[in-house]
Amino acid sequence: MESEQPELNPYVAPLAEEHLAVPPEGQELTSPVGLSLWIGGLIVVLVLIVAIVG
Repeated sequence: MESEQPELNPYVAPLAEEHLAVPPEGQELTSPVGLSLWIGGLIVVLVLIVAIVG
């Protein structure tokens, strides 16, 4: 279990940065596709964090 953490952490940081780096123009958030992508991305990040903590 401990050996997996160093491997997952480098992947989690770039994923979180990519989702945080989304330009706050508002157009992507108002469109259904943008919302679904944001929600999907947040779920993926949360699942990865839970997988690491657990």
